[in-house]
Amino acid sequence: MEKMNISKSQSALLSLLGHNLFGAPLNLEENIDFSEVFCEGRAQAVVLCAFQNYKNLPIDEKTRADLQSYIKSITLTNMLCFKNHSRLHALMEKNDISYCAIKGAASAHYYPDPLMRSMGDVDFFVEGDDVDKALEIFDSMGFERSETNHRYHVSVSKGNSHFEVHFKPIGGYEGEVGERVQECWRGICDNSVMIDDEIVQCKIPDTFTHGFILLTHLQSHLLSEGVGLRHLCDWAVFANRFSNEEFVEIFEQKLKKVGIWRLAQLLSLASHRSLGMPYKAWMGEDFDTADALFYDIISGGNFGRKDMQRSYEGLFISDKNTRKAKGNRISHIFTSLNMIVDGHWKSAKKCKILYPIGWIFFSIRFLFRVICGKRKANVVSVYQNSGKRKELYESLNLFVPEE
Repeated sequence: MEKMNISKSQSALLSLLGHNLFGAPLNLEENIDFSEVFCEGRAQAVVLCAFQNYKNLPIDEKTRADLQSYIKSITLTNMLCFKNHSRLHALMEKNDISYCAIKGAASAHYYPDPLMRSMGDVDFFVEGDDVDKALEIFDSMGFERSETNHRYHVSVSKGNSHFEVHFKPIGGYEGEVGERVQECWRGICDNSVMIDDEIVQCKIPDTFTHGFILLTHLQSHLLSEGVGLRHLCDWAVFANRFSNEEFVEIFEQKLKKVGIWRLAQLLSLASHRSLGMPYKAWMGEDFDTADALFYDIISGGNFGRKDMQRSYEGLFISDKNTRKAKGNRISHIFTSLNMIVDGHWKSAKKCKILYPIGWIFFSIRFLFRVICGKRKANVVSVYQNSGKRKELYESLNLFVPEE
């Protein structure tokens, strides 16, 4: 980690996370500014996980008070989210809808304590006619649908309760890659498993499907605005549940067929070197790339919170249909613009002439907002940094099948 020049506060945050998640030794330097560690933890969305035992840390009174208030607020949000997962299960069971909750409660299930994981929306997957049926139920309960046209989910909200009804695999993959991804999602509802404890009652994906969703969801955001330590922790606590032989048996061949086995290896190596996750042979030994990937993750923060330009950089990094980083940046910007047009103009797919009109309109609108100060972006640095990130992501060989 030293050669990547991470800060003292980042090093402390990593030590706290490794200690709480994997029992790694707690190595904290002297004279740590815990207000900076707290700030970094918020940017990475890992405060609950890192500060499990904050009362035993030498934190100044002001930071301790701020931390205590924040933990209380996030814990209440978590409890509401878990309650909504249970509420979802009751609704789906009552209306005979086959579903599967993804990401949130499913990821929290693998933590030493589910409440360590910061929660957000309730994401769940339904198929076929059940999509409209589920949306009609939320309509009848007074939920409002988002006006944004997402490619694979519909968002509904009421007060502080937010649900995402997914009807396609996360990422909106198309073509040959989409077919391989779809194959791994097949049967997700039929193969779901029930968790029923004092915190939550809901159905989550089976072991392989959850791991696959973690990887594709992380990959999807990595190539755009970026992901932070929360996503890395989600993967690390999950992957650590298996022996070397178990993990290889469950995941290797299927992930190689899709082309994300290397991503699984590198994320795990990065977790080993940064969080103290125990090493296993299946992770390989490409430590340099793992370190570079880790540094990219921690530099961006949770969904790019530390660097808002990353979302603009993502427009140049990958093909938004196949989600591959291979190819040139000019072609990628056009698939990105197509996605933007689709999101704002629902009729674009039926009237193709709207795409080039949209390219011009949304590009000019963006530049106008930059000039007016409504968008903080340096167009030159966005293009330069996208090239550096793209070079790293190309080395991951995403969605390139292995024999």
